[in-house]
Amino acid sequence: MKVVISILSSIFLIGNVQNTKVNPIPIENTFPINWVADIGNTTYRSDVAHLNEKLIIGSNGENYRDFYLDEGNGVYVINPLNGKIETQFLNEEYGDMDVNGVLKYGDKLFIGNDNDEFICADITGNIIYRLPVSGDIEHSPILIKNGKQNTIVYATESGEITSILPETGEKIWTYFHKYFKGWKPGDNRFIFQVKTTYINSGQLFFGKPGVADLNKDGVLDLVYYTNWDETIAINGKTGTKLWSHKKAEKSNVHINYRRTPIITGQGDDIRIIKFAQKYSDESEPNKLMFYNRKGILIQETPFKRAIGYLGLNTLDLQDQLIIPLNNGVAVYTKSTRKVDFITGLNKMYPCSYGSGFTNRLHSDPLIANRTFEYAGEACVIVLHQTDYNTDYKAAISIIGLKSRKRLKFLHLPETSEFKPLIKDFNKDGKLDLLVNCRDGKLYCFDLKIAANNLTINQ
Repeated sequence: MKVVISILSSIFLIGNVQNTKVNPIPIENTFPINWVADIGNTTYRSDVAHLNEKLIIGSNGENYRDFYLDEGNGVYVINPLNGKIETQFLNEEYGDMDVNGVLKYGDKLFIGNDNDEFICADITGNIIYRLPVSGDIEHSPILIKNGKQNTIVYATESGEITSILPETGEKIWTYFHKYFKGWKPGDNRFIFQVKTTYINSGQLFFGKPGVADLNKDGVLDLVYYTNWDETIAINGKTGTKLWSHKKAEKSNVHINYRRTPIITGQGDDIRIIKFAQKYSDESEPNKLMFYNRKGILIQETPFKRAIGYLGLNTLDLQDQLIIPLNNGVAVYTKSTRKVDFITGLNKMYPCSYGSGFTNRLHSDPLIANRTFEYAGEACVIVLHQTDYNTDYKAAISIIGLKSRKRLKFLHLPETSEFKPLIKDFNKDGKLDLLVNCRDGKLYCFDLKIAANNLTINQ
């Protein structure tokens, strides 16, 4: 581990990725397919759980919003050795049964869905308890460790955050946003579900929160972005608001409420990182804005506009935080608190300024869950949801951190917003790449790299 950290510490030098024009080729021409599973569509919020050596994945089925019956959604239990679907559950006939994140805790699964429910089940699909909630749950439940009594937190689009006892589902605390417009016990639930499902579901707590012990009480706290251009920190033990703020930094701080806030470090070294984008004055640079655990702005790092938008997730290593960009990666070194940009991919992935939120979201990249050795150096995989310059399929870039080159540029079978996972899934001693595409298929590709190579796990 020390050798790896030393290598990574020495390779993040200022400069651009050396970019040569390449024609992307199908990924299976380089990395063969181990297996394919038909599971429907996932989202960038679809965390994969592991229980009893199986993969558990929530699905949105054929449609991301169910105005009619959709048979492909729910929860899938998959054998990672061969891709066989062993169980599918919570895919009931009525209601919007789309599932994004699934949390494994002990031998149980904790699941939120778009049918305004929070569910505890076992791996066979047996329901242990089922709680009505105030709106759609769009991200994985969060495990909060608190001594002998751990708790689980879920949040809804309508503006509710609730902590429960995992064993029984009993509520410990609930926080309601001041703009909360959802169901509460005693309301007519049928009228509420019709209104929220088919008219307006709200998007207050949509993306997964960042977690860190902000008040140093030994319990993780939660940091959410909302669609009111707002950042809110919630005490994980009590559910009270620690602090909140909006745009007050003399610049247009871009809050993408669909992404997870970037948080790194511990104690007084905690840093919450935001993206500040200037729209009006083209001569002004964009910035990364750094806040401390109390939500106070303490540092600004300007950078050129050509770097583009931040991605939808990050890779948090021991001393570095790697953030995918539209045309490269940003590397934040925790010990020096400096940011380095490895750029130069914009020739293939232009920044979608002024193209509307939906198009911009679909250009925001995602980074895989670990570094790995490829072609003799430590590398990262960045997934681009759509390659606008060719045939609109998703693509991956393998970026060498030492050479600062894109070593491979490969097309996936379809567009995708799945966070890539690297692991030896089929237990053949070689690393695999797991990706879901919008053709509804989960692909396991053989990276043909020894599973015990030079690497750091997230």
